[in-house]
Amino acid sequence: MQFTLLQRPPYLARRQGSALVPQVLETLRQAAEGRSRPLRPVPHDARLVIYVGHDTNLANIGGMLGVDWTFKSGLEDRTPPAGAMAFELVRETATGTRFVRMTYFNQTLEQMRKATRLSPPAPRDPSGANLPDVTTISPRCPNVREGMCPWAEFVSWMEGSLERKCASLHPQP
Repeated sequence: MQFTLLQRPPYLARRQGSALVPQVLETLRQAAEGRSRPLRPVPHDARLVIYVGHDTNLANIGGMLGVDWTFKSGLEDRTPPAGAMAFELVRETATGTRFVRMTYFNQTLEQMRKATRLSPPAPRDPSGANLPDVTTISPRCPNVREGMCPWAEFVSWMEGSLERKCASLHPQP
């Protein structure tokens, strides 16, 4: 309830989330368009970029973007310990069109309790006991396709969600 009241309301979430979201957006823009001015530059050929934050940061991003998620365990809009929100830039091979897919990964409470080591799917574990709980986050884009948002719409949505007074959009000289 604390996160619902203090981290996810749009007014609060926009002010608190607008410090991290521009960095995520500019990092994706660098990969999608080959040009960007992230506050903290990353190598141009990076295939994976990880930003480490707190569960409050994830709740802020969910609240400012107006997105929800539900895990198989039934947890709605929760940010369990050791969770991760992923923004994946994908390209349709036939057309070259770019999309962004948002996903949330976390350990189940049972996995945390047993200190289960998570791993990719493997034939030796048909039960899936070592797999993280994964859920797709449906973006708020007009032309969502297979749970993904077209790049231009994603940029517009993200930029429109920012509280400009709280966002550091470009590196300072």
